[in-house]
Amino acid sequence: MDKKQIEPKVPVNRRKFFLTNTSNPEDHGFSREQVEDMLDIVANYDEHEAFNDPDFVNSIGTFFEDGVCIEKDIERAVYWYERAVALGDDLAKSNLADVLRKGTLGYPKDQKRAFELYKSCHLPYACYRVGEFYE
Repeated sequence: MDKKQIEPKVPVNRRKFFLTNTSNPEDHGFSREQVEDMLDIVANYDEHEAFNDPDFVNSIGTFFEDGVCIEKDIERAVYWYERAVALGDDLAKSNLADVLRKGTLGYPKDQKRAFELYKSCHLPYACYRVGEFYE
């Protein structure tokens, strides 16, 4: 039997992401100009095609969470993470779950929702967090 036929198909998120919580745009994989352009879209448009792009939407959440070229605002970060989660974004699920698990910047903790988000996410980090919940 061919090896490819017996290997299970496992969805894997191969998107490049950065593990950081700094306010430096380069640490998030963007130039300052790119971040300012993205934030300009958020500030000036109620609807924009970029709001259907999960990478864009999740990135906006990280900018608000970490204060990248804008003041930290966990409520707005959660709003953008929720939008990206609605678009099916695994990284946003993990980011939102982290906020809910830790109560980041005073946001209300919700361990049950955090656990469900981690379970629905296909990132190795999320699997690690699921295991922690079982400890």
